[in-house]
Amino acid sequence: MRSKRLERNVPQTLTRARLISLAKYFCAFQSKAPHPELFAADAIQETGREYGDFQTPLSLAKAVCQQLLKLEYDPTVLVEPTCGRGNFITAALDTFPNIRKVFGLDIQVKHVAECKSNRLARLLDETRFKPEIHIVQGDMFDDGRLAEFLEANPGPVLVLGNPPWVTNSALSVLNSSNLPVKSNFKAHKGLDALTGKSNFDIAEFILLQLIRTCGRFTATIAMLCKNIVIRNLVASTQTQGLAIKNIRAFTFDAAKEFGVACDASLFVADITTERTSRTCAVAKLGEETGGGRVFGWVGAQFVADIASYRASQVIEGTSPIVWRQGIKHDCSKVMELDREGEILINGFGKAVHIEPDRVFPLAKSSDLKSPILNQFRKAVIVPQRAIGEDTTILRDVNPRLWEYLNEYGTLFAARKSSIYKDKPPFSIFGVGDYSFKPYKIALSGLYKVSNFSLLLPVNGKPVMLDDTCYLIGFDRVGPALIALALLNSRPVQDFLKSISFPDSKRPYTKELLMRINLRKVASLISSREIKDFLSSVGAPPHDLDERDFESLFPTQPPDTQSMFVLE
Repeated sequence: MRSKRLERNVPQTLTRARLISLAKYFCAFQSKAPHPELFAADAIQETGREYGDFQTPLSLAKAVCQQLLKLEYDPTVLVEPTCGRGNFITAALDTFPNIRKVFGLDIQVKHVAECKSNRLARLLDETRFKPEIHIVQGDMFDDGRLAEFLEANPGPVLVLGNPPWVTNSALSVLNSSNLPVKSNFKAHKGLDALTGKSNFDIAEFILLQLIRTCGRFTATIAMLCKNIVIRNLVASTQTQGLAIKNIRAFTFDAAKEFGVACDASLFVADITTERTSRTCAVAKLGEETGGGRVFGWVGAQFVADIASYRASQVIEGTSPIVWRQGIKHDCSKVMELDREGEILINGFGKAVHIEPDRVFPLAKSSDLKSPILNQFRKAVIVPQRAIGEDTTILRDVNPRLWEYLNEYGTLFAARKSSIYKDKPPFSIFGVGDYSFKPYKIALSGLYKVSNFSLLLPVNGKPVMLDDTCYLIGFDRVGPALIALALLNSRPVQDFLKSISFPDSKRPYTKELLMRINLRKVASLISSREIKDFLSSVGAPPHDLDERDFESLFPTQPPDTQSMFVLE
């Protein structure tokens, strides 16, 4: 037993040098010797970008623990799988009096050292029961010590923390090794596995691993993460059969706490062997759940607001017309041109003198603000009329264009997406017969509001869109006008609000738009309402007739209107 005299001689504050010294000792004690470069000044200043490293402020960690206390959690075992400097461990031990065992894991040795130092400093001042604490350096993706710890300490367990806020694509750009073993763990098929849908947050992978690791124990998971991660996990309750219940999300200000421009929440869920939950209740951190928005599964549909969806789901179905995505080229400085009078200027500030037949007006997301559009600030080069079309024909039919594209051949060759592999030179995607329809209804996939615009041809040329936009094309203006009125009607707008997530990077997608059954919408909107809307937005004069309505709904089912569309 420590003597009172010795206790009085213990300093109340420890210098950083002393803490580092103690950390070195404890690293050696845990049989994981610290890296020699750990304590160099430049290492201590390292940002940790590769690890998506946002250290949780102690004040936020305490607010999280207080929220869990309000929810009547009383753990005896604490697990922090990405413990960092240990603020969550400190906050949990200050909040939950019955914790007896603690296991902290972090991939960065410098964080492990600092976490141990911080715990030592706290232990010198604490007089209450001191739990058994294990802080170790290891890789969350392949370290087996967590499972061993849980087997020996079954709980009740609280898995608490803040996993990395970084995607696998971002880490690939950094040439990082901080990645799980590559696998198509979301089971995407075909081209979805090669394009944007294959991107995922490392936090999502970690949470899935933790849920499965803790499946045999009485455990609760409480993690700070981006809202998109939470949505994917709730979606996985059906698609991957995740065994979790009582799912809640408590929003907080990520810009204030971490200085990042994204929407984030505290994700809370109980591991279960019973019937799983497939919905998530949303509230602000510090508030009680109940009375707020609930999102998740309603039958076979995943929706953003269950109550609003039930009121608007009458138009749920399948669009009779296939929505398409705009052109993808990944070489904007070469392919997208600004107009200065009659002169075209590329992204390098150079005048471009090429044959005009492959140059079309271009609309981008930021242009889709008005219901009727017939003037556009940009143009785009379209070297193919269909995906995979041979581009070497340009050498003969468009020699100036061929010379221009070859001038920037190294930029095209440097495009990273695998969709361009083994394709003709200067290939693009998101192009087909629909691209050359003279009238288009378009929507930006990036903005929170669902404003649909009618794009009219310019000097006889159809308007192209970039790959942030979605479109349906028409040969005649009449059906396009009717579609414009229907899509901007109250039933559609209410429905889209109920199924879309405004804080998503791309709130609107082809998959979502294909759920609008325009036939059902047409049954709810009178011809008078359509004409009044078109008059109010200054639509081109046109006497709508029965033929316009009939041609809006093709007899061919959408799933047979085949054309590859990137997501």
